[in-house]
Amino acid sequence: MSYPYGQPGYPAPYGQPYQPYGAPPPPQPSGGTAITAGVLAIGVGLLTLVGSIGLFAYAAEGPTFKSGRHYTGIFTGLATVLLVLTVVYILGAILLLCRKTAGRVLLILISSLGAIFGVVGIAIAAGNGGFVPSSGIGFVIQLTILILASVSSTGRWIAAGRQPAPYPYPAPPPYGQPPYPPQPYGQPPNYPQY
Repeated sequence: MSYPYGQPGYPAPYGQPYQPYGAPPPPQPSGGTAITAGVLAIGVGLLTLVGSIGLFAYAAEGPTFKSGRHYTGIFTGLATVLLVLTVVYILGAILLLCRKTAGRVLLILISSLGAIFGVVGIAIAAGNGGFVPSSGIGFVIQLTILILASVSSTGRWIAAGRQPAPYPYPAPPPYGQPPYPPQPYGQPPNYPQY
C-alpha cells in the first residue's frame, strides 16, 4: 500500500513534511461562478419583469396598426410569456444561490434557449439590413449565464454545500474507561440517594 506522507508510525520520507494526523483537508470550492451566474440571472429576471409590465400596459391600451386591426391578444400573450420567463430566471437564480442542482439545471436550460433566440434575433436583424445592439448584448449575457452555470466549479460548489465540513484531524480517544453505569459525581456506588 502506498502512503503519500509515509507509513503511520514511521518518519516521513526525505523531502516531505511530517504530518502526524495525515494530509490537510482540500480547500472548499469557491462559489464565484455560481454566484455570478445567479446575480446575472436575477438581473435578467428583473429586466424581463419590466418588459412584461410594459407589454401588459401597452396591451391594455388596445394597440392598433395601419391595417386597423387590434393586436391586444398578441401583446397579452407576449407579456405572459415574459412573466413566465421572469419566474423561471428568478427561481433558478435563487435555487442556484441556495446550492440546489435544480437551479443550475433551470439556468442552463433557460439561458440556452435565450442564447438560441438571441442568435435568431441577430440573424433576423442582419437579414433586414440592420443590427440591434440589444440583441447582441442579450446574447452575450445569456451566453455568460450559460457558461457560468455549466462549468464544473459550479457543480463542485453545489456538491460541497451538501457535505458536512471535513474535520481535519481524527477525534481524540476518550480518556480512560467510562464507569458503567454512570455514578453521580462524588458519590460512592450503592450510596443511598435522599
